Amino acid sequence: MRLGVAAIVLSAVPLAWAATWQVNRVDDPASGSAARCAPGNAQTCSLRDAIAAAQHGDTVAFDGAVFAAPQVLAVGRPLVIARAITLRGPGASLLTLDGQNAVHLLEVNAGTASAGVPVSGPVHISGLAFANGTTAVDGGVNMNGNSGSVGGIANWGTLTLDDVKVTGMWAGNVGAGIGNGPAGRLTIVRSEVSGNSTGWRGGGIYNSPNGVITIDRSTIANNTVREGEFGHSGGGVASYGALTIDRSTLSGNQVFSSACHGNVCGGGGIAASALTISNSTISGNRAHSTVGGDGGGIALAVFNGTITVRNCTFAGNRSGAKGGAFRSSDDFSISNSTFTGNTSDGDGGAISVGWIGGASVARIDNSTIVNNVAGGLGGGIHIPSSGSTVPVVQLFNSIVSGNAIQSYLTDVYGSDVADDDLAVDHWNVIRAPASGVGGLYLQPLGDYGGPTQTMPPGGPASRAWAASRYAAGEPATDQRGVARPATVGAAVDAGAVQVSTTLPSITELDPAKGPPAGGYAVTVRGFNLSGGTLNFDGTPVSATGSITHADGSMSLTAAAPPGTAGSTVRVRYTVGANASPDVPEDDFTYTSQAVSFTTMPPSPAVAGSTYTVAATGGASGNPVVFSTVGPCTVAGQVVSFNGAGTCTIHADQAGDAVYPAAPRVSQSTAVVQAGQVIAFTTTPPSPAVAGRTYTVAATGGASGNPVVFTTAGACTVAGQVVSFNGAGTCTIYADQAGNAHYAAAARQQQAFAIVALLKTFTGTTLPASGAGGPASASIGNDGGALCQFDPAATAFEAATPPPGRVAPQGAFRFRLIGCDAGATVRVTTTWPQPVADFVKRTGSGQFIVPVSVGLGSTTVGFDVTDNQPGDDDAAPGVIADPVMPLAAAALQAIPALSPWALLLLGVMAGALGMVAQRRRA
Repeated sequence: MRLGVAAIVLSAVPLAWAATWQVNRVDDPASGSAARCAPGNAQTCSLRDAIAAAQHGDTVAFDGAVFAAPQVLAVGRPLVIARAITLRGPGASLLTLDGQNAVHLLEVNAGTASAGVPVSGPVHISGLAFANGTTAVDGGVNMNGNSGSVGGIANWGTLTLDDVKVTGMWAGNVGAGIGNGPAGRLTIVRSEVSGNSTGWRGGGIYNSPNGVITIDRSTIANNTVREGEFGHSGGGVASYGALTIDRSTLSGNQVFSSACHGNVCGGGGIAASALTISNSTISGNRAHSTVGGDGGGIALAVFNGTITVRNCTFAGNRSGAKGGAFRSSDDFSISNSTFTGNTSDGDGGAISVGWIGGASVARIDNSTIVNNVAGGLGGGIHIPSSGSTVPVVQLFNSIVSGNAIQSYLTDVYGSDVADDDLAVDHWNVIRAPASGVGGLYLQPLGDYGGPTQTMPPGGPASRAWAASRYAAGEPATDQRGVARPATVGAAVDAGAVQVSTTLPSITELDPAKGPPAGGYAVTVRGFNLSGGTLNFDGTPVSATGSITHADGSMSLTAAAPPGTAGSTVRVRYTVGANASPDVPEDDFTYTSQAVSFTTMPPSPAVAGSTYTVAATGGASGNPVVFSTVGPCTVAGQVVSFNGAGTCTIHADQAGDAVYPAAPRVSQSTAVVQAGQVIAFTTTPPSPAVAGRTYTVAATGGASGNPVVFTTAGACTVAGQVVSFNGAGTCTIYADQAGNAHYAAAARQQQAFAIVALLKTFTGTTLPASGAGGPASASIGNDGGALCQFDPAATAFEAATPPPGRVAPQGAFRFRLIGCDAGATVRVTTTWPQPVADFVKRTGSGQFIVPVSVGLGSTTVGFDVTDNQPGDDDAAPGVIADPVMPLAAAALQAIPALSPWALLLLGVMAGALGMVAQRRRA
């Protein structure tokens, strides 16, 4: 399965296989965003978001914890499904999508077919209720050229609705509950469409021309087509494409019409152009109005359509015009069906055939048409007796009796029946005795086996009234599935129920399902179940406890043999060469249960986090129980990820007497430790000077473990205090250990240079005489923190003193580097002998007294300024200044001025002397 949620829970970008996207939010944003279903976005994935995220083949499921109780999701604008996905709801009783009487709810539409018709599919929707959609506000959709249509679900693709409820919808035009487009393929299974209303056609469901609808084991009830001006039809279903219905109930649907233009109007239950309906009950439906109120139960919707009815019961339907239960304007066939208690205000209390001017060929086989009433002609069946073409009705082995028009009995009204002898030639019972149907000994409408209620004879039955015979083309079973003597010319019972038979028949299995292990007790009910063998798909079993019921049926009890879970086998009873009919009602299903996860774990999962797992189980009702393997534990539905590794979550569901235990399903995810990050919160000094210290600090991750510092290079650390031990590079490392939930943090580091500044220079003088010894020079930080002696250009050396002077202790030549540009540096020298005088030799060979000279016995201090007189190096921040101490006895003093200044003074003095001599002269 592709991990995708999404909810990998899923990756927001689906992979190459099917993903499950988990809805965990009960609201409806304005637009769908797949990003909101990405991992880690708890409680942010709405249904609209999940639909936007789902790709072809994906599943949209619902968080079992969030949707454990009934919820209503207010839909703000129609949901659109544009890909082939499965939408698996929590159950129609748990989640209702509500249009709030403001919008229609859902469109299934993905792309455009070659004919320009939107299509999609297959889309499978289950376990949801849809309610209160409307076209009154948002205008609905255009269904087959009919704007303002479909208040609930509009399908243009291939759609299956399974365990879905559609109720409370309104459409101004067609298809209040569900609309199926011209290319639509719609299947409705185990669902309910009820309480919907439209202004024209299809109160419950509308099927466009060329559309195909299949309805199975569903209920279409209490839907309405409201009063309007023309052509109103199909209170429950209006179908102009192909419609197939099986094992379903249509009841309480209504259509109102004040006028009828064009095709047939009416069809309180169904108005259809091509219909096959079997094993179903059509009851309590109504087509109102004397104009166009035809077919209280079913009406053929076009002139060139066809209807096939098998094994159905029509009871309590009513029309305002013709055909209390059934109205056809063209070909139809009815077999093994019961019509009772139906009423028309016009002709045909049960069945009305054809239109004046229309033509149809109809056949009715083995049916019971009793106790129906017409306000006009034909209490049972009405056949027009005038018009351009009069329809032909063929009636075989049927009971038509006890029907009335107004206050007297009249079973059939018509002029043209096959062979012109409706009562005799086809072995029917058509009779209107004064005593009604008492002579037939018919039982009241009730459950006598089979999928629908029937009225079996309780005594001599139909053969007391006519020598009924089996004819080619007739059904081999009755309405319940009981075998008839299916040999041409064999005596059979007229009507929908066969009682007088020696052939074995099975009408009911109770229960019709059991566990695959076998041994499960099954009651088999039917007729003539003696003297033979009961078998399950050819496997014989022992049958005991034979019971005979009042209707002549028998019951046996047998233990089902082992079978394959999920498979269906046919149960048959064989007596000699005769076997019970091969009909679906005799199917026995070996039960199975399946567990399906409705959530997906995060991928990867992070140690220390949790995940709420959910899954649906089978029909036993036993809870789904979760267990884990790996670095994780589970309590109820909450999975805790405890460390790194692979976590596997198992889901199991126990069985019961009917259902076996579900096969275990599992989901796995990688669990990774959470990351940690170290961040330095201090910065080393710049410059870092040897001999000094620095207190380092850093923050770490959530493990709670301390950040530990180590060093490499010209430094050491104790705790957080880093000592700079000498010149070079110092690297400080920060580490934090992990634990079960957190990985060790990635190492962080600080690297920087340490400088060892030469602030003091020591050496030995090189005197011209024996006055030498150790000497030193030092500077402070007044030239800048990096100002130091350049050892390559600094030395105590022999002196070259000024003329007439001596420098017995030699000279000190120095060069300062790294000083601040323009800085003034105080230099202090210490000599082995007292110093009487102190001079500087310039680069041009002249001598000057340095600035701010301070003599103190053997110590001399002076200032030198970068790029000022006394600095022999023009580079900014570099000071070169050779100096020397002079002896105490001297032949002449050294001027504090420069030689140029002395020369200028000499010149001026000479000039003044000459002036003085002139004055004396």
